[in-house]
Amino acid sequence: MFELIKDIWPLRTSARQLNLEKFEGTVYVVGDVHGRLDLLLGLEALIFDDAKESETEKLIIYIGDMVDRGPDSAGVLAHIRGAVPRGFLRLALLGNHEHMLLRFVRDTNEDLWLNFGGRETLMSYGVGEQETFDVKPGTAGMRLLLQKAIPHEDLTFLRALPQAITLKHFILTHAGGNPAKPFSDQTKREMVWGIRGFLKTSADYGREMVHGHFIVNDVRRADGKIVIDTGAYASGRLSAVKLEHDGTVDFLQYENAAN
Repeated sequence: MFELIKDIWPLRTSARQLNLEKFEGTVYVVGDVHGRLDLLLGLEALIFDDAKESETEKLIIYIGDMVDRGPDSAGVLAHIRGAVPRGFLRLALLGNHEHMLLRFVRDTNEDLWLNFGGRETLMSYGVGEQETFDVKPGTAGMRLLLQKAIPHEDLTFLRALPQAITLKHFILTHAGGNPAKPFSDQTKREMVWGIRGFLKTSADYGREMVHGHFIVNDVRRADGKIVIDTGAYASGRLSAVKLEHDGTVDFLQYENAAN
């Protein structure tokens, strides 16, 4: 199965959904990293240790929002795009923060990204903090700054991220979706940005929905949903859910006591 996945990943063009329903290995889904490379390395160490006795193929899937807010978005993307231990493969989903970044690269007048973690991302690529305020959105200077700061390879990677991944017993999106509609009818905005009050709803898609985006104090499994965003950039806790082909679920968490 790995060979099939490797044939299609990294995706060459943007895809709405990656169908991995026939994958029979173990899947570790990592919550919103938000530039916390330190927590990601700690959590992955736990994942690799947990998997060391397993002979099955293993996926690590990042639920989206890998960038912004935390101090090292550049390092997070370099790590995710880099080498992985034997027996593992990394995949990732589009989160709303990646979506904002890409919209800003396309049109720097859309400056929402800068105010919601984008400045921290630019700083992780070596841009000075004051420069992120001095260079104005919508100007040639900002376009030049982005071209110099963010590598083409990172942007290509982000542009190809799918909005959903389906497994035999689970559906993965960054922000859940709209429980009032079948999964096949979900829009990009619903899967990447979510809907108001989603945590209070019940989702029935025939499979459990694994998502991040909505911050919870601890991982939560209820109402057809598994939410794994424990606010890593602020809480110092990064969480993951372990999904087996038979539907078994377990959780892992890494915490930096010093935050």
